[in-house]
Amino acid sequence: MGCPTCGVVAHAHGRVVVRLVDAPAFGRPVRIWWVKRRWVCPDPDCPAGTFVEQNAAVASPRATLTVRACWWAIGQLRREHASVNGIRRQLGTGWRTVWAAIKPLLQPADGDPARFEGVTTLGADEHIVRHEALLFRMEVRDLHRLAVAAAG
Repeated sequence: MGCPTCGVVAHAHGRVVVRLVDAPAFGRPVRIWWVKRRWVCPDPDCPAGTFVEQNAAVASPRATLTVRACWWAIGQLRREHASVNGIRRQLGTGWRTVWAAIKPLLQPADGDPARFEGVTTLGADEHIVRHEALLFRMEVRDLHRLAVAAAG
């Protein structure tokens, strides 16, 4: 293994266990224990010192969710209209853990205007609109009652 900073051939320096959350299987959360090799750079002038092997196809450096779990979560958001809270329950992890993992994958799609190609109609969720209108009417009615009570 070559040092990623200076390129000198590194020496083995033990192993470290990384626990990752993977996409659920058979309706149950899945955990992967990845035993990564730790390496030490023999060059005393190298700022890297020690480093751990990485594989971007499995997980990003310092990630908690696997790449497969991240794309599974995004698929649940898109196809199943799941919430991040529902996804975190299925993965058996925290809301912030899920959101921190999928947000960087969603940001490039957010800035891409091509995502609206082929869209002919945009709609609104009438349940939410009705709910907000009802709350607005309740607030106005309460304010009106308060004003009438103060005037009387």
